[in-house]
Amino acid sequence: MATNDIETAALAPTAYFIKFKVKPGKNANFEKAIGEVMDGVREKETGNVYCDLLRFPEDHQTYAIVERFKDVEASVIHAEGEHIATFKAAILKNDLLDGPPEVRDLAFIRSK
Repeated sequence: MATNDIETAALAPTAYFIKFKVKPGKNANFEKAIGEVMDGVREKETGNVYCDLLRFPEDHQTYAIVERFKDVEASVIHAEGEHIATFKAAILKNDLLDGPPEVRDLAFIRSK
């Protein structure tokens, strides 16, 4: 494997920052739907290192998830899994979001 191939593999996205803009009055429904996903990930996806839900203090309609997976394979399993499909269906059915989520891929470098 060439050096560039190794560098590219090492920097493959295995972490994500996902920002959601929730419609006013839909916060409880959004938090319930995302909570169910997070519970399922915690229980069934051993490749998940962490998944945190946060809310912007200055904008109560904007949430973010920061999540990381052990490797690319675990990330793919998550993205194609039942929890994400169920969540997508819930946000569409209940018209929870004010626009599409903003997804940023991240390459893990190190932790403490």
